[in-house]
Amino acid sequence: MKEYLIQITTECPDCCSGSCCQDGVELSKEEIRQIVALSPKVNKPWFKKADKKCNPEPGFEYETILVNNTCIFQDKDKRCVVYPVRPSHCREFPLEDGKLAQYYGYLCDKARKYVKK
Repeated sequence: MKEYLIQITTECPDCCSGSCCQDGVELSKEEIRQIVALSPKVNKPWFKKADKKCNPEPGFEYETILVNNTCIFQDKDKRCVVYPVRPSHCREFPLEDGKLAQYYGYLCDKARKYVKK
């Protein structure tokens, strides 16, 4: 793994910008079940069908709703209220299929100082 990626992921737990949560995330039906079982204190709706034009990954036909340009599950302190059962796309970030995520530089404030445009 590249040194800058190690540096950024080490800083992730301390990040308070929540910039990686400014887009909705695709989820599977199982991930939805886990979030529903957790019963977060968040106004519904939480999910919507993913836009087919965006070519959702097979098995990930739903996505989180955005409220004020951020994920519905981000609290006022920019922390994830479903963190213990967060979707796999969130869990793997900043990677996607073992490689640096396509929109990493856009979604991570810390990445902007490491990733060249």
